[in-house]
Amino acid sequence: MKLLLACPSAALLLAVAALAGEPPTRRTGEWRITIIQKDGSEAAPEHFCYRAASFPDITKRMGTCSKRDIRTVGNTTTIDAICTKDNRQATLHMTITAPSDTAYHADMHITYSPPIDGTTDVDMVQDAKWLGPCPPGEMPVD
Repeated sequence: MKLLLACPSAALLLAVAALAGEPPTRRTGEWRITIIQKDGSEAAPEHFCYRAASFPDITKRMGTCSKRDIRTVGNTTTIDAICTKDNRQATLHMTITAPSDTAYHADMHITYSPPIDGTTDVDMVQDAKWLGPCPPGEMPVD
């Protein structure tokens, strides 16, 4: 489903080191990502091998952004962005809490205009855990 791919793609670029005042970075390695929809349904956890990336990198896959505010206080980062890609505007509000550099929790609300398959608003929660280095032979991606 295109809707689920757009949201986690942005979210999966999350970084997770708690540096006060500076956007943290995500550790390189294998991550287990679990997405929980607003209705409480939980997708099966997925595993991804990622390069290190910072919170500002999150909006890069969202197209051209007219607004891109990223604020970090302690171990919490808030992202507000308005981006356009393929003639569709996405307005994102995301709060990420990273208690350590090996896990994070993200709450997000995304509004699409025009809607995707009739859906205008998406609310979801994402929990992620760093599992260690990427498996042998698997190269990290952005």
